[in-house]
Amino acid sequence: MYPVFKIGIDDSEPDTMWEYQSLVDFPAHMRGFEKWSSSPKQEYFVDTKKRRVTGVAIAADMLIYRDDKQLGKHYVTFDRNEVEKLWLKRNRDRMTNKVNLNHDPNKIMNEGAGGIYLVEQWIVDTARGMGVPLSLANQGIRDGSLIETYQIEDEATWRDVEAGKYNGFSIEGLFVKWPVSVKKIGDQMKAMKMDDIARHNLAAAFRAMSQNK
Repeated sequence: MYPVFKIGIDDSEPDTMWEYQSLVDFPAHMRGFEKWSSSPKQEYFVDTKKRRVTGVAIAADMLIYRDDKQLGKHYVTFDRNEVEKLWLKRNRDRMTNKVNLNHDPNKIMNEGAGGIYLVEQWIVDTARGMGVPLSLANQGIRDGSLIETYQIEDEATWRDVEAGKYNGFSIEGLFVKWPVSVKKIGDQMKAMKMDDIARHNLAAAFRAMSQNK
């Protein structure tokens, strides 16, 4: 078992932040977004004229594999408290419309008209009736996860979304990692195993999309 770290921001370190949302081909949290195109997959999304994508921005309480020079092979996890802190700070600092493509600093999207901008966001909380859209119901999304919807007005980017070039969201920023206790690691491993089938199916779907381009 590799080490597990909780990831988030530190209020005592103002440089830590969630700076960009990125449209990516293969999101680390393995949760894709629903495309609101001319052929919606779910009856719930009925406005075929809207160019919107809805998906998981941050998946709460799941393990994400990482391998870097500093820590080597390890897992990171966002707990519910850190998801809420990131969400509040990003909105407070008015950074919700900072979007790039595949984490490329040379592919930063224009904000607002003609570009891309956030139109909807909520933290999943079943007790408050803030649930998961039917179109994402098979992705094993837990309470505490952040879901977002972006309006895409940029023509080229929307064509790429429809073609399957981008399949989900991936956050980008400067974060802090804290070691997770042994008990918490066990809980996370159990939770991760519950998601194995959903994660495997989504990964297979992403690979199929790439092969069919």
